[in-house]
Amino acid sequence: MGLDMRTKKILLEETAKRYCWASKKEKTKIIDEFTATTGYNRKYAIHVLKNKAVLHTSAFNNVKKVSVKIINKPRKKRTVNFGK
Repeated sequence: MGLDMRTKKILLEETAKRYCWASKKEKTKIIDEFTATTGYNRKYAIHVLKNKAVLHTSAFNNVKKVSVKIINKPRKKRTVNFGK
């Protein structure tokens, strides 16, 4: 039996953090591990990992600080098209 969605989400967030900082060779290894664990297609895994985390750069007093920011997009609600 595979992983449940909650476990996949946690695994995705942790893997996306590693994926942001990795070099190209390391990214291929990370994608191989992630696809073997979750069972996702390789191209879908690349898409999900690339869009889940972003490197965030902030500057204060001429000191740059780079951190990884996880993106959690709110779900859109349906619009009511009838019954007005």
